[in-house]
Amino acid sequence: MIMVDKKKGSFSALFKIISRCNDFCNFCIERKNIDKGRDDLSSEEIKSNFEYLKNNFRLNDVVISGGEPTIHPNFIEIINYFYDQNIEFRVITNFLEWRNESFLKKMIPVFKRNNGGRIKRCKIIGSIKELPDTNKDSSFKRIEGLKKILRHRLPLSQTGIVITKDNVNYLEDLVAYLASIYKKYNPDWSVSIGIRMMYIADMLPSSIKISLPTDFENIKRNVQKAIDMANSLGVNLDLWNFPLCYIENPPKLMNKMCVTKQKMMVLKVDKDFQMENVRIRDNQEYFKKEKYCSNCRYDVYCSGIHPSYIKKYHFPKLTPFTR
Repeated sequence: MIMVDKKKGSFSALFKIISRCNDFCNFCIERKNIDKGRDDLSSEEIKSNFEYLKNNFRLNDVVISGGEPTIHPNFIEIINYFYDQNIEFRVITNFLEWRNESFLKKMIPVFKRNNGGRIKRCKIIGSIKELPDTNKDSSFKRIEGLKKILRHRLPLSQTGIVITKDNVNYLEDLVAYLASIYKKYNPDWSVSIGIRMMYIADMLPSSIKISLPTDFENIKRNVQKAIDMANSLGVNLDLWNFPLCYIENPPKLMNKMCVTKQKMMVLKVDKDFQMENVRIRDNQEYFKKEKYCSNCRYDVYCSGIHPSYIKKYHFPKLTPFTR
């Protein structure tokens, strides 16, 4: 456990409530735990860990993740618990369960809770891998789940895309397709898309070999195409783990969450690491930025990049835009 001042700064509590999943992505950072069949966190463990973290750290928010958290047997109980704690929380999902009418029927009242007129701060962040294709069943089902979330106006914050060998050459098409889905199923919803490189520090070497694109110029070219498409469609686009100085024309619509997220310390709770043994990640160490980045006019919108990309895969050094 790294040494931190528990009552200074901001901490985000990341609850890995489950290591099981209803998909099996090659790039998943939890794949090793999925493979070994690690047990779920119980409701009691989740509650006791939150109480411990709340009493010992300055918590800003909670992230509920997995595996796929929506298949946890006590998912509804867990969501209601965090609603009752009056803390902002986000659910990271692959959208697959949301396509099922029986699941959706249970989720609608849960995610639309309004206690005494005070709407609790809950957000859904989902991910897609590829364009829908009947030959790629999970990709099609993810999109179906996204459509139902939009149709029922559940609190979707962002749809994410992890850059892989399988999708790097059509990121532009993914952005255009997602924008069309938002427009069709909830036209007054702000389209927010996140594109990021993999968290390779936490991945199995075999997964990296299968999934990670390493041709920087090709990645850069296709990320720029995606940005240009987002700019033409008025889409909010965030890059994470991919510095803005790597591209020529940054997104026109960005938010400043990158600087907030980067300054956040992450408290990672799972079946193996709990309470005083919780793992702590310093995002400012995890995502490389240089001192001179503070002089860049896009500093507040930029996450930097994990150092391994520069050291091992020879990505360029950071060259900030001058103000």
